[in-house]
Amino acid sequence: MPRIDRTGQKVGSLTALTDTGSDQIKCRCDCGHVGLYPRNLFKPSYRGPRKCSYCLGSPCEVCGTIIPYHGRQRAATCSEKCRKERAARRERDRYEQIKHTDHFKQTRRSYLQRIKEAMERNPDYAEKIRERQRQAQRRWQAKIDRDQQLRAEHLAKKRRYYYIAMTDPERRARKMSATAVGIARSAPMIGSGCSAGGSKHRAKKNNETHDHRADSC
Repeated sequence: MPRIDRTGQKVGSLTALTDTGSDQIKCRCDCGHVGLYPRNLFKPSYRGPRKCSYCLGSPCEVCGTIIPYHGRQRAATCSEKCRKERAARRERDRYEQIKHTDHFKQTRRSYLQRIKEAMERNPDYAEKIRERQRQAQRRWQAKIDRDQQLRAEHLAKKRRYYYIAMTDPERRARKMSATAVGIARSAPMIGSGCSAGGSKHRAKKNNETHDHRADSC
């Protein structure tokens, strides 16, 4: 029995473009996407969706791109880049929820203490950690240089933190103490360098004066 030519027929959102008599028919959806669909799609007994995979799809949680639906579990992201960004967002949200808890503060304090002890024991490991910090700082600086809005938010946050630090007596005392320690550490080196340099300069000048007097005699 010859098959019915379905060319031009429409069912749901799909319109048959070409029917070659095979098990699949080329159809166009109302949204504009073209694809191959089973011939059973045009039977009244067909219970499946009569739309393209893009109309049945869902938007990406990161960029909003429509992810086509192929009958499997719906994907949350459209690419590997969006998947990593989604994971980073979820991790940031989780951090915002737990960062003020006592358990997190204690765990972080003990972790930083272990890192500090390991850096004191192993100079190579310490240099590796410092290099990672420098790389992260360079990446962050490049990021805020590209994004002016992010840079403005960063500067506003720094000003707000500085204001809180200056208005809080305890934080102000800690900051002044740290500043005093830094000055005390640098002062001997500066003084010794200046005194040594001054002594050398005076000795050289005295020698030149002595040589000049000897030549004149």
